Amino acid sequence: MFLFWAAMGLLGIIVSVIILIIFGIQRKPLKIPFIVLGASFIALILGSSSSLGMFLGMIGLVGLIATMVVLIVFGVRKMPLKIPFIVLGGCLCLFITGVAITGTSSAAATSSTPTNKQGTSEKITMEQAAADKAVADKAAADKATADQAAADKAAADKAVADKAAADKAAADKAAADKAAADQAAADKAAAEAAKPKQTMGQKNALAKAKAYLNYTAFSHDGLIGQLQYEGYSDEDATYGADNCGADWNAQAAKKAKEYLAYTSFSRSGLIDQLIYEGFTSDQAEYGVTAVGY
Repeated sequence: MFLFWAAMGLLGIIVSVIILIIFGIQRKPLKIPFIVLGASFIALILGSSSSLGMFLGMIGLVGLIATMVVLIVFGVRKMPLKIPFIVLGGCLCLFITGVAITGTSSAAATSSTPTNKQGTSEKITMEQAAADKAVADKAAADKATADQAAADKAAADKAVADKAAADKAAADKAAADKAAADQAAADKAAAEAAKPKQTMGQKNALAKAKAYLNYTAFSHDGLIGQLQYEGYSDEDATYGADNCGADWNAQAAKKAKEYLAYTSFSRSGLIDQLIYEGFTSDQAEYGVTAVGY
């Protein structure tokens, strides 16, 4: 917009100057050319008013041109030239002042350009640093996430491996226990198979031994003697006593009770009587203690 008004004003001044020269030479009235010149002057001033130096310079320049035209006209018409020369001097001062201010402003703008460039460079540097920091922070966050995921996976893999190892250990133990149980059963079966078959004498001696124990108490040796008295061989009698399943401590206690029911005994006398019946010392002691002696 400023450039438009300045161009229109400059064109109007040129046209007005030409008309003034023509009207002055022809000695025609100058009112209309001066009005056009004034309007053009105002338009040029408005177009150049964005800068103080340019504003003053344009006033001075237009004034110089207009004054020179006036001087030509006044000279042709032989009119007094004092006032035009005063106006010419004032316009020259304005023009010089405007040029000086414009030069100073240009120098200041030129000198401020490095500062602006430096400020712009610093701003770009700060923005680049911020962008680099954001990239670095994102990379660090991504790495932390990846490390955490790797740690979680390693922990999960270790848990799976530990469970597999525990399951294998349990399975191995179960297999070992089963193998041991199978071996024990096989050993027992082998031992049973290795036992000699029961003879008729052993079978009868065993049955007789159980019958005697159902009737009264016997020691191991006493039961063998009783079976021998019944006519069984030493081997058959021993077999019957060994396999009758008697608890000899319980037999001692039962025998002690029978003796006390029959007659009175001292503790030591009862122990001696049980030993006499074939019980061991420990079995006799147990039997006497069991009946409360």
